[in-house]
Amino acid sequence: MRQITFNFLIYTLLLLCGFVTWGNPRETQTPTVRADPHFNTPRIIPKIKMTLVPIKSGSFMMGSTTGEKDEQPIHKVHITHPFWIGKYEVSQKEYDAIMDMNPSFNRNPKKPVSNVNWFQAVEFCNRLNSKKFAAKKVPSLYIYRLPTEAEWEYCCGAGTMSEFNFGNDTSIFHKYANFCDVSNTNKLPWQDKTQNDGFNKLAPVGSFLPNSWGIYDIHGNVWEWCIDNFGQYTRGVQENPCGAKNGYTKVLRGGSWYHAAIGCRTANRDGIDPSSNDKDFGFRIVLAPDYTNTCFSEQSSSPSDSRPQLIE
Repeated sequence: MRQITFNFLIYTLLLLCGFVTWGNPRETQTPTVRADPHFNTPRIIPKIKMTLVPIKSGSFMMGSTTGEKDEQPIHKVHITHPFWIGKYEVSQKEYDAIMDMNPSFNRNPKKPVSNVNWFQAVEFCNRLNSKKFAAKKVPSLYIYRLPTEAEWEYCCGAGTMSEFNFGNDTSIFHKYANFCDVSNTNKLPWQDKTQNDGFNKLAPVGSFLPNSWGIYDIHGNVWEWCIDNFGQYTRGVQENPCGAKNGYTKVLRGGSWYHAAIGCRTANRDGIDPSSNDKDFGFRIVLAPDYTNTCFSEQSSSPSDSRPQLIE
């Protein structure tokens, strides 16, 4: 009896301190965040004036029980570090300023860069990590890179557990995203003829409402590359996961102007050959801890010269 009472007191203390939770973890509507006072302001990358939004560390439920099989099992993820993520998808103007080229099919400096493969997206980050841009201007051990799939979903959902970061009502999707609706001239079978987002294909970044964390266009417009190898989810609580240890295909997230709303859901994911580029492949970046050794094992098929790096 004494042991039971003692255990109950210990559990109660842990519950009050927030180390354990009561009830179904899927009912959590906001992430468990920790205070990070030195990481609470936006950052501007010199020369290209790209804005990055501060993101606090926290926890969320990753995946979906109502979507595709590769979105399961739903599992709890802890993001233990604060970081910054692009307020917008990388624009054609920003990409051209760093890479001296614009591969996009629908040219407009204000629209997101497209026709970009994974290696090109990583190279963009590597150039930002050069001394010219990063020296003494980023926190120690932080680099510019593509987000992990977990970081991406954490930012997209912004504390929600719904299909989209604004809820489950697809009838208002045109207010938040550029997708395949009546304005799209491709006349695809899945075209939503009840909505009009006002753009045929690519839309200028920032054209729609942001999520509650101030991030724009994370649903639709262009698919966004993540750093991870694509792989099946596993059960159990995970800390800063970084995809499959082995493999070659890379993760794309967010859907695009080519897709119906269902293809732009928070949990929706796809695995693509990293050398592939398409009219709706783009990316956004993060300034976050260097996970190069975590995301690329010795068995990985990823070319070593395409790994994120700090260029001397």
